[in-house]
Amino acid sequence: MKYYANAVFVGRVDATFMVALSEREDGSGASLVIQRADGFDRQDRELGMDAYCVSCNGLTVYGGVVGWSCTDGVVDVRFSNDAASSLGLRAQLSIGFARRKTGLVREGLGLVLRDAKHDA
Repeated sequence: MKYYANAVFVGRVDATFMVALSEREDGSGASLVIQRADGFDRQDRELGMDAYCVSCNGLTVYGGVVGWSCTDGVVDVRFSNDAASSLGLRAQLSIGFARRKTGLVREGLGLVLRDAKHDA
């Protein structure tokens, strides 16, 4: 799957840091949101929710990113087979966005996906 994100948000909402890439300015259309809470409690750990969260087009998984890169206005995210299946995606998702935001998106993904492999 590949789309162009006209809306890009990288920042904090309450106690969560997120990177959101949406096809349309109003948040509709294809979208990818990757977020990480500032902290996790016992229940989060017991339920396997003590990782970053990936939401794509209304479906959500915890963890599941096996690699990512962000260069020249394109982010590529590779998912485990289980995560891709749960999200209704192929194993790799490519999203284009305004090239001038590459540094911001790369830095944000580095924070949220700090325990996932970054493909240089």
